[in-house]
Amino acid sequence: MSYYFIANIRINDPEEYQKYLDNSKGELSKFKKEYLVVDDKPEVLEGSWDYTRTVLIRFDSKADFDAWYYSDTYQKILKHRLKAADCDTIVAKGLTDDLNKYSEFKINPLKPSDKNIIGDFITKYWGSPMNVSKGKKLDTRELPGFICKKEDKIIGLATYHISGSECEIVTLNSFYKNEGLGTALINEIIIAAKQKNCKRVWLITTNDNSNAIRFYQKRGFEWVGFYKNAMDEARKLKPEIARFGDDDIPVKHEIEFEL
Repeated sequence: MSYYFIANIRINDPEEYQKYLDNSKGELSKFKKEYLVVDDKPEVLEGSWDYTRTVLIRFDSKADFDAWYYSDTYQKILKHRLKAADCDTIVAKGLTDDLNKYSEFKINPLKPSDKNIIGDFITKYWGSPMNVSKGKKLDTRELPGFICKKEDKIIGLATYHISGSECEIVTLNSFYKNEGLGTALINEIIIAAKQKNCKRVWLITTNDNSNAIRFYQKRGFEWVGFYKNAMDEARKLKPEIARFGDDDIPVKHEIEFEL
């Protein structure tokens, strides 16, 4: 697990600070570390920032950090920095392997060339490429969305539809449960909706889909509608809709969530 040393520095004595920099070379290079950021003018996004330098160093482990920071060599050099500058420093633990193991997967926008693949995928998991919600029928092959693949196999897919100032999340599939992939796909749609100046992001799920009901509420979506026996009308537009869903619960009602 990686550890990160973060230093926000306000330099008061440049000559003394240069002694720190000069002494940091050479013998300290033997320690395992990677400089990720040394920035004298970071872009301030929120709040105030009156430091003159920000430094971020990555270590492969806490043991590597301790070997560097608490070494006699660095402690002697550190005196120059502390004399030359006001410093706020922390060491922070990176993501665990379990949380980070899917970071290699990239989420990309759907392309026109994905049309047939998406049609086959949606048909496999949703009965047909058509989607019905609130009495309206959409062809998912024509919708924008985001896709995530591993070794050319789809492991995550989300489609959406923008109409006026509203964005509907039409479909969501994630095959890595509790790993953040579904959340990442939803976040991409939310970003796309904001870019289109949408005032509302919403979706329809069904009464049997307890996983979706939990998932969206945990991510800030509000339950705003319940449409009793709506699936009877939906099946007139899409006969492939299953009669029974999760845990053999009858699929009967639509539930609307919004953000």
